[in-house]
Amino acid sequence: MIHDTWQPHALPIQVTLVEEDEASIAGGRSTISRGTVAGTVSVSAQASENRSVIALRVTNFGVHLATVRFKLLNSKDDGASFSLEDAAVTCWQLSSPKLTDANTPGQPGKIVPEELHRPVSLEPLVVPAFSFTTCEVLSTAE
Repeated sequence: MIHDTWQPHALPIQVTLVEEDEASIAGGRSTISRGTVAGTVSVSAQASENRSVIALRVTNFGVHLATVRFKLLNSKDDGASFSLEDAAVTCWQLSSPKLTDANTPGQPGKIVPEELHRPVSLEPLVVPAFSFTTCEVLSTAE
């Protein structure tokens, strides 16, 4: 999950957390930060050498699901622009409803990474409580 999607270059990323209780009422209020949002969600992004692949890692260590929006802060000056709109996305997720859950000899597969088979939307990305999500974003731009 991590090893197979590792990329060498860290990218700056702007992260916005949509507060669920207000999202249904008025389009959502947001808290904007870089990297960590509202103390419960951490996001990082890495790029391949030619920037055709971006790896996104989202950790939600809060007790509630989180809806996260993010924007890659690419510099158009370095010729390394990357659009999330022109991309194919595959995500894997490791999560458990309880922080105290663990794999035991009797239940060795209780918490295992799963590939998200449903269509994945990065705008916004919904992540469950106590979860780690890795997304591999492949540019389809020619």
